[in-house]
Amino acid sequence: IAPGVEFVVAHVAEEDAFKALRQGQIDLAVGRFGATRSGYVTGPLFEDRYCVTARKGHPRIKGVIDEAGWRDIGHIFAHSLRAPAAAATAPGVTVARLAAVPHWLTVLVLVASTDGIATVPRKLAERHADMLGLQVIDPPFEPDVITVSTLRRAGVEDVGVDWFLAQIRAAIGV
Repeated sequence: IAPGVEFVVAHVAEEDAFKALRQGQIDLAVGRFGATRSGYVTGPLFEDRYCVTARKGHPRIKGVIDEAGWRDIGHIFAHSLRAPAAAATAPGVTVARLAAVPHWLTVLVLVASTDGIATVPRKLAERHADMLGLQVIDPPFEPDVITVSTLRRAGVEDVGVDWFLAQIRAAIGV
């Protein structure tokens, strides 16, 4: 589509994204951001909800999971030093922990190859379920809404970034 155009995708903490934008090191961030800040513009990209994933053929899960199973079966978490692993549910709820790894895709690969489970964004799980042999299951609680947004410096117009953002929207179907 655009010969000679290069982009880099990296996972960074929220504060690092704001800093990189402020310093002109990046032009666009996509993710979950807290309160709006002066000098930046955010816009919703899409909404999602959490689901539970387990490998097909899991000895305890056949397309549905109850709260006891959800709490007792070992969870695999996405985790970073700045964003500790947490279950996507009410504060104070504890679950069995199996592992914490730095990326969502690594979480899904481990779920596919173990008897662990994970509570992950549904769009991510559905996109990779067939390839990895995963079940995508409704959680035994009302899942939180996840709003994924774009973040840019305010007052900076860039037709290249606008074009790239349009490509992202088309790729994810929004």
